[in-house]
Amino acid sequence: MKFEKLFRRYNEDNGFNHHCGFICVHVEEGFAEVDLPIRPECLNPRQTVHGGLLYALGDTAAGVAANSHGVSCVTLSGNFNYLLPGTGTKLRAVAREVRRGRTTGVYDVEIFDDAQKLVAKGSYTMYFTGEKIDVD
Repeated sequence: MKFEKLFRRYNEDNGFNHHCGFICVHVEEGFAEVDLPIRPECLNPRQTVHGGLLYALGDTAAGVAANSHGVSCVTLSGNFNYLLPGTGTKLRAVAREVRRGRTTGVYDVEIFDDAQKLVAKGSYTMYFTGEKIDVD
């Protein structure tokens, strides 16, 4: 399976993603989809998904899309807009590469609820460390 090791890196070998409940479901070069099944511990006092968790979901999806090139990265910056409360049973973050240069890349992320409503939208700039990672 293409990107098998990248899936393992994000779904099995990543304590933060496991703690948050993030599940990488699809990867192509410069593209990723990451799901968040909504559990009670994801909710804020208003009973919607906590905004920090939404931001982290977007950041993770951008990181997966960036890592699809086989080079490790870290987040340089992120700009995020909350559009609707995160509700339902599952959220999906969809990350698309806007531009990838030698040392940085820009990724747009949209987060949808299970009714396909756009909940949040962000843009993340990733810095490529130069460290090679095996993605296949």
